[in-house]
Amino acid sequence: MSFLSVVRDRIASWSAVLHGNAPSAPDLEADLPPAHRSPRSRIVVQAPRGLDQTEDVVDILQSGSSVVLNLERDSYDVARRLLDLVAGVAYHNENQIRRVAPNTFLIVPFDAEILTIQDPFS
Repeated sequence: MSFLSVVRDRIASWSAVLHGNAPSAPDLEADLPPAHRSPRSRIVVQAPRGLDQTEDVVDILQSGSSVVLNLERDSYDVARRLLDLVAGVAYHNENQIRRVAPNTFLIVPFDAEILTIQDPFS
């Protein structure tokens, strides 16, 4: 199984959790003391259904969290407008944006390290 297919599967499963189609994921930070909870260590999977949910993505980026932005459900025009707005916020915050699938993007803080491992079978 390639890296991208693993990422796609995980995004699909988290998308289901976010939209109430699956049992909720455990809160992994619940057992941590408050001093160890940090937005910079949080990765949020977002699959907005339209431009009205853009503010949610912007708020997450402004908090310092990373975002996996899944635009597969949106039409081309809506996805492009969402990505343009999010790219502007990412540029302002000095975030990095990487495409991880055809319509899925990873947005991380400027100091995060992103490793790309090439699939030898692709």
